[in-house]
Amino acid sequence: MGAPDGTNRADSELASGTASPRSSFDRALSDLTDDARRTAARSARVERHDREVAAGLSATFLGTLVELSESGNPVLLVTVGGHHHRGVVTSVGTDVVLLTTGTDRQRTLLAPFAIEAIRETAPAHSRTLHEAPGPTMGELLDQHGVDHRVTVQTVGGNRFMGRLLRVGVDQLALQLDGERDSLTIPLRAIAEAVIER
Repeated sequence: MGAPDGTNRADSELASGTASPRSSFDRALSDLTDDARRTAARSARVERHDREVAAGLSATFLGTLVELSESGNPVLLVTVGGHHHRGVVTSVGTDVVLLTTGTDRQRTLLAPFAIEAIRETAPAHSRTLHEAPGPTMGELLDQHGVDHRVTVQTVGGNRFMGRLLRVGVDQLALQLDGERDSLTIPLRAIAEAVIER
């Protein structure tokens, strides 16, 4: 509002030296933009949290296993048979999870349905994944296990140890320790297979 002499109040305050360098309009504008920035930051945090919650709700166990294989972090896998396997998930396939130890002397193949729990030092981000394009149980057994000592735990709780002779389309042949007989096991019956190298 103008003064009686026709000058602006802010102009007269500046001329007399009583005005602050920022006018009340500048302060109001600054407060308004500060509020807008705080609101935008709060909205961004809420949106990020909502995305994380939604990702967690839609995440699948298979997706978590794939994330673990990509992270390279050590884990402890607990099986329905009560076994505890430590190592790094190095591959996830359609019907298998490959766990290797730091020395690479032992490889553990687990059917995903046989994994009861995962204990991890750095939680993996989960993703939605219903199918893994990786290798199958048979392919990994053929690649890593033939002519090596293997311990097989079946879905029914049976445990067999011996030298892996061969892997077929849907079965394997095992030369049992201390016996002349061989044993044929369907791949779908394998919960765990530990390969000694």
